[in-house]
Amino acid sequence: MHISHVRNLALGAAVAMLPTVAGWAAEPVKAGALDTQTQMNAVTEALQAVGPVEEAVKRYRLAHDGFPASNAEAGVPPPAQFASNSVQTIMVGTDGVIDVSLTAASGVDAGVIRFRPDYAPQSGGGDVHWTCASESYANIGDLTGGNCQHTKMP
Repeated sequence: MHISHVRNLALGAAVAMLPTVAGWAAEPVKAGALDTQTQMNAVTEALQAVGPVEEAVKRYRLAHDGFPASNAEAGVPPPAQFASNSVQTIMVGTDGVIDVSLTAASGVDAGVIRFRPDYAPQSGGGDVHWTCASESYANIGDLTGGNCQHTKMP
């Protein structure tokens, strides 16, 4: 088969697909549904990214008499090294509080989700429990299945 015939066949196949692609793009989308799903994806990515940082803060607390006050003290990479499509930074601060700053992909550029540790002493040791809150996302409870709450943060 000659090269020009192959090229024409490929172009013909691409043109044949256009009505299908055009039909798909014309499908109606509920107002706000796509934005909510995009926001949920971004928040879910942030929650997954913070997991190892929470574990590092917990390990630090169980080995010391207090929480770390920085990423370095917690033994995790610097805040900007967590950057992704949805996450700008993950920063460990005073008393082990973790702030996750999200990108515009979350619907709020530089929106923050805060994770606050609480040490619960128990016989034979203790455990760290986390509360999650955000002032940036009014629908954070819906986006996290009720695991985070919308609140004013100090």
